[in-house]
Amino acid sequence: PPEPLPHVSARVFDWLEREHGFLRRYLAVVRQAGHDYAYGYKTPRLLLPVLVDLYTHRVIHVHVIEENFLYPALRAKASPEQQRFVDLVAHDQHTEARTMRQLQQQLEGPPPDLRSEPVAETCDYLARMINRHIVFQEEHVYPLLETLTREDEAKILQTFARAEQKLMGSDGRGRTDALLAFIEAEIDRLAGRIW
Repeated sequence: PPEPLPHVSARVFDWLEREHGFLRRYLAVVRQAGHDYAYGYKTPRLLLPVLVDLYTHRVIHVHVIEENFLYPALRAKASPEQQRFVDLVAHDQHTEARTMRQLQQQLEGPPPDLRSEPVAETCDYLARMINRHIVFQEEHVYPLLETLTREDEAKILQTFARAEQKLMGSDGRGRTDALLAFIEAEIDRLAGRIW
């Protein structure tokens, strides 16, 4: 069944924190992939395809939702300096997407060897961009959330819920959570580690 629309007591901060929790776990898997491909470690065969799937089925949609519905509301209440940080986070989201397209191109041919410097470098760059995105959002966007009224937040959260349904489907969040848990377990099973 589809997720219910958020109650007015829900906060935009909670929504962002949930997504940052997912992003931190995703970041660990991206770092693991970079490490494994840099040093030729045994790694799950599906690691790179799962990284791409998780990005294209969840991360990019969350970015779209933030850029279309959250950032405009925050920019309207932000100082010029604060607006620059919101713009920088949005820029980083676009850079993440370009980096993911580069990784997809690297995967179009035969699977990369266990040791692949280009794949490792792309994963490392993606990891740095995701980490920077998280830090900048927490340091510069989170304080702006305090400028939102409860009514603003309720409208934004309802818009988020509708956009999630449209972009990810009724079980998109659950599917991506399960896929991330699967690849974490595969890394742990195969190599006994997760970054």
